[in-house]
Amino acid sequence: MVETAPANPATANAAVQTKSGSSDLCELFMVRPFLEVIKPYLFIRLSLLLRHALRSSRLKASGATFSTKNGLFQRKNDMLDSCAFRAAGGGRAVSDGPVGARPLVVIPTYDERENIVSIVEAIHRNLPQATIWIVDDNSPDGTGHIADELAAKDPRVGVIHRAGKMGLGTAYVEAFQHALAQDFDVIIEMDADFSHDPAYLPGLMEALQDADFVLGSRYTEGGGTRNWSWMRQMISRGGNLVANIGLGVVTRDATGGFRAFRRTALEQLDLSELKLRGYGFQIEVVYQLERKGMRIKEVPIVFVERVNGRSKMSKGIVLEAVIHILRRRLGRLRRKKTRMERSPRSR
Repeated sequence: MVETAPANPATANAAVQTKSGSSDLCELFMVRPFLEVIKPYLFIRLSLLLRHALRSSRLKASGATFSTKNGLFQRKNDMLDSCAFRAAGGGRAVSDGPVGARPLVVIPTYDERENIVSIVEAIHRNLPQATIWIVDDNSPDGTGHIADELAAKDPRVGVIHRAGKMGLGTAYVEAFQHALAQDFDVIIEMDADFSHDPAYLPGLMEALQDADFVLGSRYTEGGGTRNWSWMRQMISRGGNLVANIGLGVVTRDATGGFRAFRRTALEQLDLSELKLRGYGFQIEVVYQLERKGMRIKEVPIVFVERVNGRSKMSKGIVLEAVIHILRRRLGRLRRKKTRMERSPRSR
């Protein structure tokens, strides 16, 4: 539907002022980098269809079949999620066998005093054996102090205090480094604001029994979001589209933050490449694990917009993700050019 501009200039000015309200303008500005990428929509769709056709032909040559209905690759009686199965040979398991005896849940926090007690209680109701680490960025509202009180009462709770607000990605990296120095067999990421429902934790653990890395996915069958504006939807889907086109990531929800790693999968990450603050960090993790050939599963979840507190999404986080993807893409192109120049055929 196309809206016509008001004929009266005064009315037009009023309409412009209404549309340029601070929150709408902020959201619009945040998504502008994605809009620039999404403009050639028909070309992008054509390229994705071509890529799907090439992938399907390679799978048929290797004896596998692809089902577009459930998004799964199938080889004989085995079923592997499409996001993990590499068309040139399949997913590579780094560790088999049951896991979950020593799970660690990592929760980064900044001004989450309204949620922190309830989220810890909910996690332990659904995963009683879990250790919980709260990584607090010196929250002005006293979240870190409340976390210390929880830790004093429950040995399953620990707190990592940081000097200031340094971002989601660096909080996870610091926790990962400490976790790998201990004997945890599963490491889980999740938010403190109940947008990631702890009731999904048993499902993530179950899926991890025959996978290396499991994502709670909003964009697989059965998943979704609740109480999101169309602009927030566009930002999220745009981020996944940019990751798909720019990096070749095939995971449907590469920007989501509800995830479970086998320890052995986490050990495959190059943590030096994970110095990102926002969901660029999440994309980089998926990118690295896909390139390592890890078995990746997406489990459907419904993401619910927070009720208490304030979202940490910002223009800077969006731009950081876009810039990181562009740098990664340019790096791949430079390496490809170098290989071609060194190839005997180019001489």
